[in-house]
Amino acid sequence: MTITNTPNGATAPEARDGWELRHVNPRDVADNPENARHPKRDRVGLAASITSLGVLTPPLVRELEDGSLVLIAGERRKYSAIEAGLDTIPVFVRRDLSDVQRLAGMLIENTDREGLTVIEEAVTLQRLAGFEGMTTKSVSALTGIKPAIIRHAVKVANSEVAREVAERHSLTLEQAAALAEFDDDEAAVKRLTECATERPEHFKHALSRLREDRKESLARAAKVSELEAKGLAVITAPAWNEDSTVTRLDSLKGTDGKPLTTRNHAKCPGHAVALGRWDADLVEGYCLDPKAYGHQSRFTGAGNDRSDSGAMSVEQKAERLTVVANNKAWVAAEVVRREHVTELLARRSVPKGTLGFAVRDVLANPANLDAPDELLTELTAVKVTGRSGHSVGEKLAEAAPESRLPLALLAQVAVSIEHSTSKATWRSANPRVAAWFTYLVSTGYTLSEVEQLVVDKAAKEK
Repeated sequence: MTITNTPNGATAPEARDGWELRHVNPRDVADNPENARHPKRDRVGLAASITSLGVLTPPLVRELEDGSLVLIAGERRKYSAIEAGLDTIPVFVRRDLSDVQRLAGMLIENTDREGLTVIEEAVTLQRLAGFEGMTTKSVSALTGIKPAIIRHAVKVANSEVAREVAERHSLTLEQAAALAEFDDDEAAVKRLTECATERPEHFKHALSRLREDRKESLARAAKVSELEAKGLAVITAPAWNEDSTVTRLDSLKGTDGKPLTTRNHAKCPGHAVALGRWDADLVEGYCLDPKAYGHQSRFTGAGNDRSDSGAMSVEQKAERLTVVANNKAWVAAEVVRREHVTELLARRSVPKGTLGFAVRDVLANPANLDAPDELLTELTAVKVTGRSGHSVGEKLAEAAPESRLPLALLAQVAVSIEHSTSKATWRSANPRVAAWFTYLVSTGYTLSEVEQLVVDKAAKEK
């Protein structure tokens, strides 16, 4: 092979196909200014092995127009070789790589060989995605990294809060992406961080609950804007124990003795409305000062007496708060649970105990196997096309090989059970749902606290 002279005095075989192998002084190779790896991390950990065996895999470098060499990948090997006292090391010089390919090569090399932190990988993927013409799909094709991970990475890299907290607490990329989603909400970030570090198995449930809360908050804000656009004064309803003149219209009557409503009270200067404390779709009418505007209590005759027969006791209020909290928790948990069921039904192998659970449920509940096609499609991605009357369950069974028939049966059972649940399910013992939840736990699912109530109540009823 022909040996050529190089600008830095090293020797190299004749270049072929855009790359060549050279032997160079590691001190003459410049660091990559875009290296994903943090410079403070260990860079000489390979010194002992290099002292004994030398550099077995040459670092990857590129040659600039002035002949100088810059690392693409192999920083630890370079510094470990210097630490080992080597005067020359082999390097691969690549001339055929674009900026995108160099960055992708660095990412793959670091991930496969030495491992990057979550933030190092996220920032590098963000850089790749930032090149003109690069899409999530093209970055995935170039690196072999799943699109969902790339989307998480870009989200994390764009959030200073997520990057800082993820590095401090060694969070996973998925956890860091959740923080990025709520990086404008300090309380939510704190809650998610505590869950990730102290109860990671409940992280998905905590995230789902925060998403539902934010969804409700946005819905309330939109409703308030809609009411204000109609010229209505929108207030926050006073608490039951709050000393306030503001009074609900359904506890007042006018001078004519007729109960006040939002319609016949609309022209009163003290007219206002508030969204229902438990239901954002409920708009309740209020008077800001009934006594000043000549209204009376429907129950005692006193204008501002709030101790009417419609008031809730302390115990009733506490019970109502628990019901509302658990109803919200159930909705949030349902999202996480059904995501798990979707993943479960798509598994290549049938989890242990699946056939036994499904058969026992069918035998115990032969008349309760309704499985709406819409929900079956949602959880299995199977759609009905063709002749009328062909159900999703039937198509699922036809398409499943013999080894996956237990999962096809499970899909029918799962959807029939899920369809039977509601926000009220947690309030009473339900042995069928409890058995379903217990089975899901055996497949790797973590029950939320409100789902655990169902299992506990059913156990007490045995």
